[in-house]
Amino acid sequence: MPIGSLPDAARTADLVVVYRISDASYVKPRMPAATKEACLRSLLHALRVYMTERKGFLLLLADACGPETTAMVERTVRASQIAAQIIAARTGSNGASFRLCMDIAMQLRPHQTVYFCEDDYLHVPHALATIEEGLRHANFATGYDHPDKYGAQWNPEAKRYEPSALVPLLDPAVRAERDTAVMLGSRCHYRLTHSTTMTFACRVETLHTMGDVMREFFADDRCRDFFMFLRLEAEFGARLVHALPAVATHTEVPLLAPFNDWDQQAALAVATRFPDEPTASAAHAPAPAPPPADGGAEAPAGAPAAPAAPSGPPAVSGAGGVGPPP
Repeated sequence: MPIGSLPDAARTADLVVVYRISDASYVKPRMPAATKEACLRSLLHALRVYMTERKGFLLLLADACGPETTAMVERTVRASQIAAQIIAARTGSNGASFRLCMDIAMQLRPHQTVYFCEDDYLHVPHALATIEEGLRHANFATGYDHPDKYGAQWNPEAKRYEPSALVPLLDPAVRAERDTAVMLGSRCHYRLTHSTTMTFACRVETLHTMGDVMREFFADDRCRDFFMFLRLEAEFGARLVHALPAVATHTEVPLLAPFNDWDQQAALAVATRFPDEPTASAAHAPAPAPPPADGGAEAPAGAPAAPAAPSGPPAVSGAGGVGPPP
């Protein structure tokens, strides 16, 4: 993608969210409430909150999305009234998808913050400002407090963290996480870590400095985030911090961030309407009965309602949305 293809609104924003959504995701035990729509809405609500104080922009990569997902994305982003660009692609793998996102992000200005975000994350409303503040303490920041730091995983039936069967496999990760530090921010504490997913924030200038080494860890089909951050620390002294308590979570059920009702966050993301969309009840209300063709008396009570007029999904466009929320 040539540099001139990014809109001015993207290159003048304080924070640019590079969001990946796909119908070809890995099959994982995901929270039932954390649908792709719920996760996208959660991120958009958080971006609207961020944009009450600073400039934000959304670059959304719709990778191998079918008509239903494409229509949902366009409808939801448009309703959010967030300045955005939707890019349709078929990259073929997780690694290729992130490589494209990184190529796009590196066209931004060096001082800008970029937040790479996957489509299986939920955010609390103030998440993005909290994640961005983490960059005062480190080169990379995430809102996700990964349970592997504690050698535990979530038991959804018992609703508590328990010793993980994965611990023998994660021993290097657990050992690395013990040698960390906690810092005080203006919004929360931040902890040094090596473990997150490919959802994290950094400055664009960091991508230019460390990008060649980063690419070694998603050069094929998969992304190896943990080992990437270990290498970046060893070679550049780079640091990754996460918020305490978490302001975002990966929605894979065994790996939910602690101390938040994420089912409630998903429900709120869907129930809270954007300015340019009907209320949840109105959106599902039946259409009123049409008047008689001859202009006579109204249709009798109990007459079936007329079907809503069909409307096809809008086409994917290079740029969409409007300015920041009022």
